[in-house]
Amino acid sequence: MEICNPLRSAVDEALEGAGMTSVRRANAADVDVSAQVEVVQTNVDRQFGQTFATRNYSVVLSGETTKTGEVVSMPAIANLSFDPRVGSERAVERSRLISSRLVERVQEFAAAKQRGR
Repeated sequence: MEICNPLRSAVDEALEGAGMTSVRRANAADVDVSAQVEVVQTNVDRQFGQTFATRNYSVVLSGETTKTGEVVSMPAIANLSFDPRVGSERAVERSRLISSRLVERVQEFAAAKQRGR
């Protein structure tokens, strides 16, 4: 999907920026985060003599620790809309926002665990 690659890249960048490592194998991670991306609506509209096909996406994140299966709270459902032919920068922008929130939640979870020790 048009959102998956920008989201994956943004998550990698956000994790790296926070001093965390991104891995693709869940069994090598401390926290396994998955994203379910779904096209919820497509609108085709003609404006200024040009056809736009805007897609509305829903992004649902879930996370859990790989060792204990504890749930790691993730940000609420994110929605975004763009025309993949002309609005790919919108996908990148929203992916960065989603990723920064995801990293914040992982950091909050880790900090809470540290305090609880």
